[in-house]
Amino acid sequence: MSNDTTQSAISIADLKLPQFTDLTYTQKQRCSVFRGFYPEERKAIQLTLLLEGKGERGFSKVNEKLEALMRAGYKEQQLDDDLAEAFPLGTMVTDNEIIKTVTGVMRDHGRKVFISSIRRNCLAVFNSLFIVDVITTEICCEDSAESLNPKMKKVITGYTPIFKLKPEDQE
Repeated sequence: MSNDTTQSAISIADLKLPQFTDLTYTQKQRCSVFRGFYPEERKAIQLTLLLEGKGERGFSKVNEKLEALMRAGYKEQQLDDDLAEAFPLGTMVTDNEIIKTVTGVMRDHGRKVFISSIRRNCLAVFNSLFIVDVITTEICCEDSAESLNPKMKKVITGYTPIFKLKPEDQE
């Protein structure tokens, strides 16, 4: 997780990527799976290097997202395209900006917007389209503010999309 909103997107784009032969055994396998989605080896290598253990950036979850993007019907692909266009890579967005944008694009496509668990559902849509850096900041907990060793708590301040999952030839 990074607090620098533009550094990760710039470093990914400008990163001198290793060759396929330089990847570890596991990375080569994962990159080979991603080559089924991306015609350019460079994109597959980029994505492989962005994987992190488990969770939203884990191999299983990312592969699941790619499979869903590939199985989407024509109308769903149009919606995905418009949503992906609405969030420029390297630009941090807040929860409220994601909610506003996702619901706006859904409405433009004649879709019903979420009426419950709005934040969770909109973030799920956002995360289904991108590899994301979660931007956090540390704040002091109220009950320990006057203490010599105040307790700090990480709070999410935004999200920076750093890699568009939808392959270009699927647009």
